[in-house]
Amino acid sequence: MTFWHHYLFNSASGAVLEVSTDGGATWGDAGSHITSGGYNGVIDSCCGNPLGGRPGWINTNGSSTFTRVTVDLLGYLAQPVRFRLRLGRSGASPYPGWWVDDVSVTLGIVACVTPTPTPTPVNNHPTR
Repeated sequence: MTFWHHYLFNSASGAVLEVSTDGGATWGDAGSHITSGGYNGVIDSCCGNPLGGRPGWINTNGSSTFTRVTVDLLGYLAQPVRFRLRLGRSGASPYPGWWVDDVSVTLGIVACVTPTPTPTPVNNHPTR
């Protein structure tokens, strides 16, 4: 899965990617499956942020451009899976927030080809 995002948070806000394999009854952090563009810090615990203390995308200086995030879905093979992008803000923030674009899930099948010997025809009728 890939997506592009751009964010501008205050120091006590941040965002995470969460995953559910039970139809949304429970959610867990998907950060360990991010292979590029991953979390850049720990979300501040102050000011009532529900995501406080968790690793996530935080505003160290703002992301001035959209950056790509890649997530490896192999660990969820043959399971129903849901993802959610979750933003935790602290109180009234004057900062604009989080923009996510071009979310894409790519399914790929890797074939493992094993050569099988082809029988060689035997000529049982010699010609004279």
